[in-house]
Amino acid sequence: MDFVFECNAYNELDHHTPVAAELLKLGNSVTFLLGSDRSLADDPRIEYLQNWPAFRTLYLRDLLTPNGRRIFRLLSRLFFGRVLRNKSNSFRLGGLVKFSAALRIFRHHQALDIDCAVSGWGDPSSVLMTSALARQRPIVALPHGYPCLKNFDYNSHIKSIISKTGKPPDFSLRNEFDAYVIATQRNRKMLVAWSMSESTLKVWGNARFSPQWVETLRSILPPVRIQLKDDSIQKVLVLLPATTSGFRKGALDSLIYRLAELNIFLILKPHTRDAAESALASEWHMRQNNVYIATNEHTTKLIEYVDTVLNFATGTAIEALLLGKRLVFCRYLTDNQLSWDDCAGIQIAHSEDAVIEVVEDRSWQSDATEASSYLAQEIFADATVRNPPRRYADELVEIASGGKR
Repeated sequence: MDFVFECNAYNELDHHTPVAAELLKLGNSVTFLLGSDRSLADDPRIEYLQNWPAFRTLYLRDLLTPNGRRIFRLLSRLFFGRVLRNKSNSFRLGGLVKFSAALRIFRHHQALDIDCAVSGWGDPSSVLMTSALARQRPIVALPHGYPCLKNFDYNSHIKSIISKTGKPPDFSLRNEFDAYVIATQRNRKMLVAWSMSESTLKVWGNARFSPQWVETLRSILPPVRIQLKDDSIQKVLVLLPATTSGFRKGALDSLIYRLAELNIFLILKPHTRDAAESALASEWHMRQNNVYIATNEHTTKLIEYVDTVLNFATGTAIEALLLGKRLVFCRYLTDNQLSWDDCAGIQIAHSEDAVIEVVEDRSWQSDATEASSYLAQEIFADATVRNPPRRYADELVEIASGGKR
């Protein structure tokens, strides 16, 4: 079977690689269509997948002429703009597909063998998805992140939608996918509230953070490039959120200042969605001898490198449990309700002083055994999936084997 993945950004590459690897192991062909960021082609994950002759990369931009790109944008605005907003999702998406095909926008895509087209989360209105639909091929959306939020109004954008309309976001267009894959029942509950169909949503566990893939990832990623004179000093990693996330920035700044005063080496990892050194990394941070902004380091290797991980807004910290690191959930830094509230075996700090205290206390360790029920829920779909990457691959093969839509 031939699978074509849309990888517009790092997050999609990160989450789709373990699934692609399993598909290749099963004897399938995989193509990654990369976005405009040319650095993606040099990512170690791509190098790993190139061990299989049936893997290749292409660029999305090379499959559209400049005129085709402009026409597709105009058609997208027409069918998903205000003029047709009262029409059904199937009418609008179908219109985009039919007009794009009639205008031969997809002609360069015809050289692609597609049994199933795969994208990250979002609407099925990209060029690859509509091209696959024009050929009556199944389309599937896989996770491009790991949301650990429990409340539905977790940032200012969503709150503004609810305030203006009195309703949550409308994700019903995403029901046009043959499968919209999520990791947990918690994710399902949120998306159903946002007008997605139970039948479209598939809970297959968390491929990216499965222990099987994390071990592989550790072996293919390069080591961190940090030189310390005294390697015995405690290394503390703070996983910074996207600047659009809901958190208390002033309290975070205060915590970082306090941490920098301790006898530790402090590493700040900006979120992958933020540019360059991140809006959270000021000139002050850059001047501190014991503070390192790890923009270009891989999070998995950073967690492997450090002793303690501080987290308050991201699911990525689950790797700290898998790798036996000390994990602190800084509860007071966010008003959102997170899955971490339910995790045993870690330290949950309700104030800045509490964070400082647990960081300085070197006597405790996180307990992955106590956190086993949390890991079963977050990675293994409530213990219903033994090997998430393989489950994803098996399900995708079954969908692709069904033939045309």
